[in-house]
Amino acid sequence: MQYTAPTGRRADQRARELNRVVGNSRATVAHDSWQRAAGRMTPVNLIPPRWLIVCFVTALGAASLLASPRQVGAQAPGPQLLGVAVAEALPVGEERLVAASFGHVSGLDALYQAYLVIARADGAPGCTVFFERTTGALALRSDSGQFVNLGVPGGAGSASSSWCALRAQASRVTERDGVLTIEFALTLQARLEGTVEVFETAVDRDGRSAAPRKQATVRVGRGPLAPSTVSADLDAVTAGRAASITATYSDQNSWQTLTELYLVAADGVGGAGCYARYLPATNMLQLRGSGDAWLDAGAPGADGAATSGNCALNARASSASGAGEYVTVRYALTFAAPFVGKHRLFLLAVDDANLRTYWDDRGSLLIGARPLSLGEHLGTFVREQAFTWSGLFVVMTLAAAAVRMSPRIAWGAAAVALLLAAVLATLHIAAAEPVTALALALLVLGAVLEVRDRRLPAWSSPWRHRA
Repeated sequence: MQYTAPTGRRADQRARELNRVVGNSRATVAHDSWQRAAGRMTPVNLIPPRWLIVCFVTALGAASLLASPRQVGAQAPGPQLLGVAVAEALPVGEERLVAASFGHVSGLDALYQAYLVIARADGAPGCTVFFERTTGALALRSDSGQFVNLGVPGGAGSASSSWCALRAQASRVTERDGVLTIEFALTLQARLEGTVEVFETAVDRDGRSAAPRKQATVRVGRGPLAPSTVSADLDAVTAGRAASITATYSDQNSWQTLTELYLVAADGVGGAGCYARYLPATNMLQLRGSGDAWLDAGAPGADGAATSGNCALNARASSASGAGEYVTVRYALTFAAPFVGKHRLFLLAVDDANLRTYWDDRGSLLIGARPLSLGEHLGTFVREQAFTWSGLFVVMTLAAAAVRMSPRIAWGAAAVALLLAAVLATLHIAAAEPVTALALALLVLGAVLEVRDRRLPAWSSPWRHRA
């Protein structure tokens, strides 16, 4: 019997069945081979043995137990010295606040005395003060080595030595979040002039003391004194008009050691305001612009000016002169209209050793709005009432013309309206409100043309027939 190979669709179906059978056979052979090989080989267990897991967990627990009591959060018992807040340079003979912060592992109730020491590196005693928390009293070490009790901060007590003086009334003590901060009001003497070191130390109620720790290095020297203003018209400053504010600065050495002299009109230093300064070394007036950028206005008496958003500084109208320890600067300022209101006036002086005064608050500065002229008052009134009065006038006139049908009344109304528009333009309406002036002129012109084109005969008026 002769075999006939399938063709067409039957051939394709047969080929697919044959491929499926061959594939299953190969898979079966591979599976049987793997099973035979597995019988001869030792299987690898991917799960670690129990003893390895136990050892790992035990080692991890021991490490955490050993680390936690000795390394995590461990603090030595006793007082904590948390640092000082002091300027880089301090003047001689002027009172300054020097703040020192302390703590205790067991809480502030365990703290007994907190010390602040300012001394030279040669081992001299220096200035030593402390605050006793149990009594709330301040004390200063005298030249004899004895401590003089001043009483509580804010009181009337004071004491001095050849190194420094401490005043209780200006000193302050605060406690917050477990931190004790003492602000000592100190006046350093000339004996400390030069480079000094600032130390902290403390003692608790159990007699444990913290070793003295150097927290800062400060330069002490004769420096600038608190500036003062001599301007007498601070309550008569008007926005938009030039005003002169004169300030006098001084330095214990010479006015020529001063490097930066500031005048600030603001609600507070650092906020928005008018910031001006004079640099004696370069004889330059400057005004702070946007951000912290300073703009040169020029030398006092020379041509030049600088402008910021709140004020302008005119160099030609300004002046500066110095003699001995004093220098007087006259700032010619023009305050902008948005800066109208009551502000504070602050002064600051800095010398070549970076010794500086405090921001000295010299009182209030009242900046008033510029008074309007008669023409501006009239222009403002007309501008605000233009649409109301001119519109009412035109409507009433046109109504009267419609009733009487008199061309003279209509033309008279148009003439008066045009005259009113001219008056508005004359009184700065076109300059301040050009759109308003143009709209009003077009309204009047339209009304005139309407009246001119609609002159009706007398007998066509219904009101006249009724009469």
